[in-house]
Order: sequence, then C-alpha cells, then structure tokens
Amino acid sequence: MQGFSLVDVMVGMMLTTILVTGLTGLWGMVSEEFFKLTLRQKAVFVLHGNMERVASLYRYTSFWQDNTTLHTDLSNIIHQTGTNGTENSNLFVTGLVYRETTDASVEKDDFVEGQVLYMDYSASNDINVVWLDRELDITAKMYWTLSSISSECYIDDCSLLTLYLEYPFRFSDLSDPVGTMWDKTETITLQTITGRR
Repeated sequence: MQGFSLVDVMVGMMLTTILVTGLTGLWGMVSEEFFKLTLRQKAVFVLHGNMERVASLYRYTSFWQDNTTLHTDLSNIIHQTGTNGTENSNLFVTGLVYRETTDASVEKDDFVEGQVLYMDYSASNDINVVWLDRELDITAKMYWTLSSISSECYIDDCSLLTLYLEYPFRFSDLSDPVGTMWDKTETITLQTITGRR
C-alpha cells in the first residue's frame, strides 16, 4: 500500500511551519534594515540642505562667528531670529525658525517641514530640531562647529564649518520634540570651508 502516513504528514506540517516562521522573521529583519536605510537617506538630504543654509549665512550675512551682538550662542542657533535671539520672527527669512523655550509648548502643527525648531532652553543646552519624517513623527538634532583656518586659505575670516545631524528621535506633541526612539542614535557629518572675500 502506497501513500503518506500520519507521521509523514505531521513532519511535513512541522517543517512547513518552521520554514514559514523563519521567512517571517527574515522579512521583518529585512524590512527594518530598509527602514533604517530610508531614514539615513532622508538624514543625508536634510543635512545637505541645512549645510547650504548655514554656509550661506556665514558668507552673505552678518551672522558670523564673532558677531555676538546678534547672538550670544552662535554655535547653537541655526539662524538669526531677531535682536539677541528673543523674537519669534526671522530677520532674514520669515518662518525659517520656530522658537520655543519649553517642551510642553511644542505642537506638531506649529513646526512644519523645512523649518528648524530652535529649543531655547538655556545657553548650555539649546538644540536645533528638524523633521526627518513628519508623518511618522521622526526628528533629528542638528549642531555645528567652526574652526578658523584663515592662515591656510586666501579668504578673510576663513573657517572650517562642520555640521552634525544626530537621529532618529521621536516627536511627542506637547511633551518632547526629541524623545528616545531606539537604543542607539546615529550621527552623520558634513564639512565645508566658508568665509568672506
């Protein structure tokens, strides 16, 4: 008599279940890696766009590393927001910066894509927040450093500008614009030379 016994059928079902479970786990892992790569690509675009902004500020405006009459914290604030950084309006580009002083004041509807959320906590821990994915409530922190290299180039006030973008963070309405999302964040950097002729 030919055919399958009950044991053969049960073994086949068990092997099929193991195979399906393994493929489901593999698909979940691959999906997570694709999501991380997508976030990284968005972070690269955001970093590049903001580097253009900051470099232009240092080259074409009075926003300069020694200009403390406009800002006392030039390494923190992304763009001039009025005299001494106390106004919510922007002196150069209206609406580029949205300024808040407490986490409990930040609403998602007030902070749009393309804007920089300047969290003016205090001089020691101010942060700049940008959207990576507004629909998924994912943000990033942005900061930069300037180091003078005037002796090495042919432009006055020549500096090496390094921009940093740390991500991902979870935006929580009226609670925390940069809440913990994963156990570990990633930081990408971009450098350029800026100065005035």
